[in-house]
Amino acid sequence: GDFDRFYRRATLRRYLDEKWRFVAVSNPVKGYLLDLKCGFNEGNVRVIKNAIDIDKAVTGLLSKAEARARLGLAENDYVFGTIGRLVKVKGHTYLLKSFAETLKASPNAKLVIIGEGGLDEELAKEIDQLGISEAVVMAGHIESAYQLMPAFDVFVLSSLEEGLPLTILEAMAAKLPIVATDVGGVKGVIEGLGEVVEPKAPQLFASKMIMLSELSKDQRQQKGELMFKRLLEHHSIEGYRDSYRKLIDGSDW
Repeated sequence: GDFDRFYRRATLRRYLDEKWRFVAVSNPVKGYLLDLKCGFNEGNVRVIKNAIDIDKAVTGLLSKAEARARLGLAENDYVFGTIGRLVKVKGHTYLLKSFAETLKASPNAKLVIIGEGGLDEELAKEIDQLGISEAVVMAGHIESAYQLMPAFDVFVLSSLEEGLPLTILEAMAAKLPIVATDVGGVKGVIEGLGEVVEPKAPQLFASKMIMLSELSKDQRQQKGELMFKRLLEHHSIEGYRDSYRKLIDGSDW
């Protein structure tokens, strides 16, 4: 939505020329840019999907026991976790509604939300109103939060808008099953392996959370291994750097 504002589109029309090149982090983002019809075209927009340094990410992960200890979680808790700023676009209010439904079917479940932002008080009130205070951990800002991914059994993303969030890739590095909303490039990353749900659909989101909570440990691990394999194949930092080198030297144009 960055170019929904008229003045931004007008500025592009005024200043774009043949020298400009643009990178979209996913095919849906590229489609959005082309649909604006304000200077973006097939000739000046390329897709270079987000990536992470997988070796560094894996090496940085804490053990499950240490990660849970830091978050105050018990060994037998079934943990859904997410990482993101506490702002409306991240859809936390819908996630809380989904978790309240999930808790009815999985009473030992916990929800961990790592992040800070302007909705701290609003979300705290909603947690209280839903009667799920004892099952939700609002962890606040944690530096290098991805290191705590092993504390989760399932990674959840409830965003209303995204490009291609790095937290999805970090969850894949931690070999986690994923439930996420169909925003930006998310579907293209996890489709066929993770659970993808339309935004603002808490009942459906909850059904996917419940379904994963009913899987055996081996089944969850299998899903996580497949996620990790896809990460290696399509989102390595080496491929990312190579794509940008080609962009810079002009060999990809």
